[in-house]
Amino acid sequence: MSDFFFQRADIETYKEWGEPSFDKINLWWEEFKELPGVEHYQFYITGGAAYDINNTKDVDICMTNPINDLDELGFLLRKGLDLSINKYDFLVDLKWYSSIEFTTVKNVEESKRPYLCVCLPFPEKKVKNGLVIYDKQIGTDKLLGNINKKYPVYYHTVVYPSKKGLTKPIDYNKPPILLKP
Repeated sequence: MSDFFFQRADIETYKEWGEPSFDKINLWWEEFKELPGVEHYQFYITGGAAYDINNTKDVDICMTNPINDLDELGFLLRKGLDLSINKYDFLVDLKWYSSIEFTTVKNVEESKRPYLCVCLPFPEKKVKNGLVIYDKQIGTDKLLGNINKKYPVYYHTVVYPSKKGLTKPIDYNKPPILLKP
């Protein structure tokens, strides 16, 4: 039995991933950008990876542009995560946002604004050495499209900077890094 298990939606791994690096991100991107549908969106590295890649556990990637097709979006969210944890040994937290303005504002209360976010639905679970780190249901009440679609996605409104974001340095939000096609 493995000492590690992670699941987000229908993507699973029994191998704990390593620390992110720009080398790993570039390898992931070279494969990911060839997938059908990628051409409809722009992709940006944000958060800790943009601020300081040596002090983050994952890579936040924001997708923007109008949603072309919900199944296409769901496929890309799944494939991006699967490639990162099962092939390139790091965790990509890939989400679609109505705007990425929040990635460049100062981390102060006055900057708070709501944004629409689309991400992977259903369970998210992490188990390490037999200890359940978390086991939560995500988005079972807010699925976009028909639940019988091949790649369902979850939508919700987020407010940034978040409570966690407000604990970061005021200059934490560095300009996002555009991943070029």
